[in-house]
Amino acid sequence: MISYTFMIILTIFMVLYAMSIFVVTTHDNPYKGYITCLLVAAFPPFILDGCVTMTRHYEVAEIGYSLLYISMDMMLFFLLRFVMNYCGIRYRRKAYTMVFRALCLLDCISVALNFKYHHVYTIRTVDPAELPEFAGTHIINKVFYGVTGGWYYYVHGALCTFAVLLGIAFLLWKASRYAAIYWVKYYCIAGSLLVTALWYIGVMASNSPVDASLIGYGITGLLIVFFTTLYKPATLINNLLSASIRSSESGIVLFDNSGKVVFINHSFADLFGISDSDYGKAYDIFKKLTENEESINHSYSSVRRITDEETGIDTIYEIDVCDVYDSRHDYCGFYAKIKDRTDEEVELEKERFLAMHDSLTGLYNISALYRLTDEKLSRKDSREYVAVVTNITGFKSINEVFGTDRADDVLKDIACKFAETMGPASIVGRITGDRFGLFLKKDDFDPVLFTRICSSLYIDRGDYKYPVTMHVGVCNVDSPDLTSQMVFDRAFLAIDGIKNDMQKVIAYYDDSVRESILWEQMVTGSVDDAMEAGEIIPFIQAQVTSDGKVRGGECLIRWDHRTKGMLPPGKFIGVLEKTGLIARVDRYMWEYACKILGRWNEEGYDDMYLSVNISPRDFYFTDVYGDITAYAGKYGIKPEQLRLEITETAMMGNVEAVLDVIRRLRSDGFIVEMDDFGSGYSSLNTLKILPVDVLKVDMLFLRDIKDADTQLKSRFILSNVINMAIDIGLSVITEGVETGEQKEFLEECGCRCFQGYYFSKPIPVSEFEEKYLMADR
Repeated sequence: MISYTFMIILTIFMVLYAMSIFVVTTHDNPYKGYITCLLVAAFPPFILDGCVTMTRHYEVAEIGYSLLYISMDMMLFFLLRFVMNYCGIRYRRKAYTMVFRALCLLDCISVALNFKYHHVYTIRTVDPAELPEFAGTHIINKVFYGVTGGWYYYVHGALCTFAVLLGIAFLLWKASRYAAIYWVKYYCIAGSLLVTALWYIGVMASNSPVDASLIGYGITGLLIVFFTTLYKPATLINNLLSASIRSSESGIVLFDNSGKVVFINHSFADLFGISDSDYGKAYDIFKKLTENEESINHSYSSVRRITDEETGIDTIYEIDVCDVYDSRHDYCGFYAKIKDRTDEEVELEKERFLAMHDSLTGLYNISALYRLTDEKLSRKDSREYVAVVTNITGFKSINEVFGTDRADDVLKDIACKFAETMGPASIVGRITGDRFGLFLKKDDFDPVLFTRICSSLYIDRGDYKYPVTMHVGVCNVDSPDLTSQMVFDRAFLAIDGIKNDMQKVIAYYDDSVRESILWEQMVTGSVDDAMEAGEIIPFIQAQVTSDGKVRGGECLIRWDHRTKGMLPPGKFIGVLEKTGLIARVDRYMWEYACKILGRWNEEGYDDMYLSVNISPRDFYFTDVYGDITAYAGKYGIKPEQLRLEITETAMMGNVEAVLDVIRRLRSDGFIVEMDDFGSGYSSLNTLKILPVDVLKVDMLFLRDIKDADTQLKSRFILSNVINMAIDIGLSVITEGVETGEQKEFLEECGCRCFQGYYFSKPIPVSEFEEKYLMADR
């Protein structure tokens, strides 16, 4: 029965190999190509082994054994190739691989030459009757053909054994280079090869008529499939997961489906100061951390703050609980991952605080202030609030004089006062620099309190206290459409109206402020169109000599608005100076005056002159010398026909540049006048250094003086100013003359040219020409 039993075994192996090929090719395995080649290479030996076992023909047995040994060489070659790739050895580049290929080839040739030399084996007839295992069987009269090994038979066996042992050596070498959890990956295959080698040696040493060595190889092939495709990946994954859990920085505790602790890792034990085997303590700790949860066997995440009863120190834990189910979705238990997030939460809280608060004062920063304000403005009760802003007068000077540290102390003092006095519902923040913003209920706004805070600010220098002036702007929320940007901007606009008033502390945004803003927007938005449309025009106020002659006048700007009518300069000049647009308008007026003088020259009035104003901002935004000389040349007027009026403020901050422009203009023949002398803070020092030709004295110096003694002093001062100007070679024009008495007084003082309502108010150019030019004809 041995032959039939052996054939059944071989058939079973062939079926299993076919199934293994299917398993390997359908699984994602990086070695499936090599394993498939090995399994396919094993089919010929199985078939040939079955043939030589069952055949009753001598010639078939002789040929079959030769092909069997040759096919075994091929199978061993693919076995070694798989092992080398499995171990990551590039077999194509290794010298010993080439040697093994050569040995396999020589072995195949040697086996093929056995027909002639019979050095490998000889066929012998085996009578089953001679063998005890066949006694009493029905195949007792049949004949088997076995082999008697020659000298090379043992060389062939040694070569096969060497190939298997070489594979084992590769696997053991590879395992020695990896952590213990990877040993199963290599030791299982090495063990299979070792079993094969021992099996093969045992078969060679036996006297059995059947070559059962293929059973060992068959077992090895199946074990390779099992360990590389099924068992080994699962085992390795389990080992990796186990190592990951044990070495995880997070504390991990595992529970079975009854809620009993079955494992805790080192991190959990270290985190709570318990031993790795103290499962009862671990359970108590976990229950304390999850005492407010509905159940301890469902998935959830939470962050818990636990206060130590002895030290009072808070510890923040991040807890992730997750249920575990098997492949049939049956509940197996759960695990909890616990991490101490105290340091991270502290840093996160700091980042959150810094993201919303000013680093110097600790108040809300501008973005948080505006966002929180917008949230309250969106509510139905938003009209019950007010926006309050503060601004320190001359804060830049405080920084420069006292240093940034003292200036910062002032800001921190203000922030502290607001934090202490404002209610919990109030939003207090620092907008920029020295500007603070508050959004609070109307009932909480106390003007007396804010006045007291503003009056309590000072810089302590030890020997004296330097007072700090701060103004407050208030905007009532009177519309549901307002935004935080709008209410705080309006409050700052309210401050603009009192920023130069040291007595008034609080200003409220109202309709007049709104109208002022709208008016400024109208002026700045339409002045360019007005110049292009010819709405900006000059009026001329005559300058009269003491003998009643008019040889010129001052160009004064007017705006003949298309809807608002004639606008006086006071309605728009301040806005133009504030925005810098005055420079464009002045250039427009310079050219307009030159155009008028050019026409007068053509009409024969080349002895007439006009004076135009040069604003302080013109020296920053325009080329004063280049523009004026260009206009004079364009319209063909003589330089002395265009008189240029400047004020002392033009000298502030840019003295050398202004002096250079004035000297160049005077050297070209233009007459320069110093305007408004006596109306402000005109300095005799400026009069000394400023190269002017004419001094314009303002009669405002004498206006509205009721006290006789004061008026006498004023007349005496004015008389001396005029005489002083004449003594230093300046011509004098007095403007603002309104009465004949004033004219007579000025004549007694030596003044010979006058300007004022006593002679003429500013009139349109056509009226001036008709009254003073055509009348002379």
